[in-house]
Amino acid sequence: MKSSLFEQEEFYRTAFSAFISTAVDAVILIDSVGNIQLFNPAAEKMFGYSQEDVLGKNVKILMPNPYRDEHDHYLQRYKDTNEKRIIGIGREVMGQRKDESIFPIDLAISEMEVGGKKYFNGVIRDISHLKQTESEVIAQNILLDTLYKVQNKFLSGVKTNALFEILLIEILAITDSEYGFIGEIKHGEDGQPYLKMRAISNIAWDEKSRVLYEENALEGLEFHELDNLFGHTVLTGELVITNDPSSHPASNGIPENHPALNAYLGIPLHSGEELIGMVG
Repeated sequence: MKSSLFEQEEFYRTAFSAFISTAVDAVILIDSVGNIQLFNPAAEKMFGYSQEDVLGKNVKILMPNPYRDEHDHYLQRYKDTNEKRIIGIGREVMGQRKDESIFPIDLAISEMEVGGKKYFNGVIRDISHLKQTESEVIAQNILLDTLYKVQNKFLSGVKTNALFEILLIEILAITDSEYGFIGEIKHGEDGQPYLKMRAISNIAWDEKSRVLYEENALEGLEFHELDNLFGHTVLTGELVITNDPSSHPASNGIPENHPALNAYLGIPLHSGEELIGMVG
């Protein structure tokens, strides 16, 4: 009988160990003061730490602020009140990898007692892809709503330039941009292309640029110098996207005192095969 019970216990231990080791989700066990006691392979893959890196260390190393600063408070409050505010409840928080990158996770915490000692078990799922999909759906809905608004304004007789102004405001919101423009590609008598603005943010940075904007905003500013980022799209019809504009091959710098350009997106607009404009 004793042998049978021993075999059963050994089987359960082996099965539990196999379950933890092969679980798709990260499983992390901490003691009553927050030190990591178990860190499964999925957790290693998710957070970038090896088990040896984290065993015995406080679980706060896997958290960015403000969660890191609040963690000890959560544990102490639970000890003092026994109030289970987060235990047994799944919630969305942020995790931090070894390389210090931060990502969204779904966290479910359960409590257990082994040998008279209290432990907390966390099952963690990376929801970065889900959040990205949600963001894309929201952006698509905003875009559809924008097109609907512009179409209604057009049908109600709003002037074309005003429509472009409305569209630019919405595009800046969708792309989380500080400033931008919508331009039409025209051709001069010499056949060379240039960009005529249909809507542009007022980012005048000195008296000269302020006067230029005020004198030409209504009719549309014209840009004939195309040795620059937006000119690259005008001349080639190519999409330009960069988070380091100054190092892009087409960059020719920006005027002195011009607002910072930390990221740039240049989108060509086509009608059939013809390049007719762009959004920057």
